[in-house]
Amino acid sequence: MKISNERDARRLVHSYYKGYLGREPDPPGLEKYVSALIGGRSAADLAEEFLGSAEFAARVANLYVPPGHYYSPIVNPGEAARHLDRVEASGPHLSLPGIDVDRDRMLDAWRTFLPFLATIPFGASPGDGLRYGFDNPAYAWGDGSVLHAMLRRNRPKRLIEIGSGWSSACTIDTIERFFETPCQVTFIEPYPELLDRVVGSTALNVRRLDIPVQQAPLELFQELEAGDILFIDSTHVLRTGSDVCFELLEIVPRLRPGVLVHFHDMFWPFEYPRSWAVDENRSWNEIYAVRLMLSNNPQWRIVFFNDYFYKNARKEIEATYPAFLNNPGGALWLEKR
Repeated sequence: MKISNERDARRLVHSYYKGYLGREPDPPGLEKYVSALIGGRSAADLAEEFLGSAEFAARVANLYVPPGHYYSPIVNPGEAARHLDRVEASGPHLSLPGIDVDRDRMLDAWRTFLPFLATIPFGASPGDGLRYGFDNPAYAWGDGSVLHAMLRRNRPKRLIEIGSGWSSACTIDTIERFFETPCQVTFIEPYPELLDRVVGSTALNVRRLDIPVQQAPLELFQELEAGDILFIDSTHVLRTGSDVCFELLEIVPRLRPGVLVHFHDMFWPFEYPRSWAVDENRSWNEIYAVRLMLSNNPQWRIVFFNDYFYKNARKEIEATYPAFLNNPGGALWLEKR
């Protein structure tokens, strides 16, 4: 896998340092590996370098069990491949036990999006004074289109985004062009280089917290009201002290009814792509925690699920807004009841 987005490259390098070496990257190492990834080096090649380092070997000697062991949170690629074989063989999946996913309800939501998608201002590249363009490596056609439509349909008074970049550009462009009343936007992003580049400092009603979300005050999220949006696109890793733990265990339970919540890199039927889970061994696990949160839980309603819709409503997409198919994305939109 090639990475051309600086934000994704920085987050990947940070995750490799934390996952493989158990520490934060030193500045020279961070810049070295970010430059290498943007220059075309693959994530797999970089992982092999970390795995082959003396520092990793010394750390593994002190681990409770080696990566891939049945007590280790690091995925065993062979085990993951066999699991995904079984999942794929049992498909296609219209439903899952305990998950309230409704194709007809999602089609109704899609129809409410269409008037906004008919006047969407974005093209493949940013133009006409816009910051956002669909053809980016992080938040592309399907994701950006649905975000744009959700913003225009729901007109939130407040939006908090955890994990910022191209989605931030889409949000600010949409608010500036189509909102008659202000929307208070808060970006929480500990690695803000991409945010600085694509959004800049000219947007109004924007508050920035360049800190890990674990350091953000919980009162901030309790200010969200019905129709407001909590947008989550963080590390996707559930581990002791991680941002995902904080989001799912501390933030989400405190939200008021009617708040809309977005999770990114969610795929139906709540499994990561084989290339991520097996070939790259990302060992992400947020998707399983979100599925568990939704299981037999009437407090949550699935509003829209990009990958589900792509896999189960392709004809309707082709007939109404085929640009979605350029890259359906991985957005999952929920409503707190």
